[in-house]
Amino acid sequence: MKSFKGRVLNPGRAKGEALVFNLPFSFIGDMSPKTGEITMVGHPNFGMSVKNKVLVFQTGRGGTIAPYMLYEAVKNNVGPCAILCDNADMLTLECALTVDIPIYDAFGEKITEVLKNGDMVELEPDGTCYVR
Repeated sequence: MKSFKGRVLNPGRAKGEALVFNLPFSFIGDMSPKTGEITMVGHPNFGMSVKNKVLVFQTGRGGTIAPYMLYEAVKNNVGPCAILCDNADMLTLECALTVDIPIYDAFGEKITEVLKNGDMVELEPDGTCYVR
C-alpha cells in the first residue's frame, strides 16, 4: 500500500475508485450532472461515471456555474466522493466546498501521474491518501 500526503483544502474521509484525467477538468460540459457520465468525446474516460469516484485531475477550468453543476450531480446521487488535484484552482475549491466533499492538492509530485483509473484511494482528514 502506498501513501501520499497533500495540502488539505476541505478535510474529510472518503474512499473510492480513482478516475484520472491528465488535463484540466470542468464540471461544465465534461460530465453530465444528471447521469454523472463523462461527456468528453474522444477522451479515454468517455462514458464512465464519476459516481462515488475520487476525481483526480490537474486543475479545474470552467465558469461560475460549475459549483451548481456539481451540486446537481450530488443531488442526483451521481457525484464524486472526493477531488485530488495537482494544483486546485479557486473554482474547483468552491465546487468541493459547495457539496462539502474532501479536496486535496500539492502532493509534492503530480498525483495525475501517480494514480491510475481503478486504483482504490482512501482519504484521511489530515491530507493522507492511501492507495491500494
